[in-house]
Amino acid sequence: MVKKVFLSLFMLLSFTAVLSSDVMLLEQEEALNTNLFKGKIGVGFNWTGAQARMDVGSNFLAELRGQYSANNLLVALRGYYVLPKLTGQPPLQPYFGVEFGIPFSTVLTTGFETGAFFGGEVFVTKDIGVGLDLGPYFISISSDLGSVSDIGLIINLGVTYYF
Repeated sequence: MVKKVFLSLFMLLSFTAVLSSDVMLLEQEEALNTNLFKGKIGVGFNWTGAQARMDVGSNFLAELRGQYSANNLLVALRGYYVLPKLTGQPPLQPYFGVEFGIPFSTVLTTGFETGAFFGGEVFVTKDIGVGLDLGPYFISISSDLGSVSDIGLIINLGVTYYF
């Protein structure tokens, strides 16, 4: 009888240990795949401008950004697809996306810019991320003097506070 009790207790403890290790592995896997942007709204500064970004669900972000230089203002919309975060400290959240913008100027009459980018954001604290991305962009602008179009590699750098 005592053997049966000990055997039953041993089986119950073994089964519990196996289940708890499976739960811990599942929790670790979920933590690894966590999107650090999930449920957040961010505001920040980028090189020559500012941006407002928000999680729109299912690993997608939307961003409104403005950049100013001399007599030119660029207003752009960005869409991000968030990839699984990379392990390590500080956490790195990679992403890729597309951008479409319209320049406003006292000199230009019309124009647009569009491009694709790939990059990531390092979270230096729970609420502050430093992002860097780059990609090919197409720019076309016109003025009273004529028009020009060009393709180039654009690098973006910014700091964002999330709440």
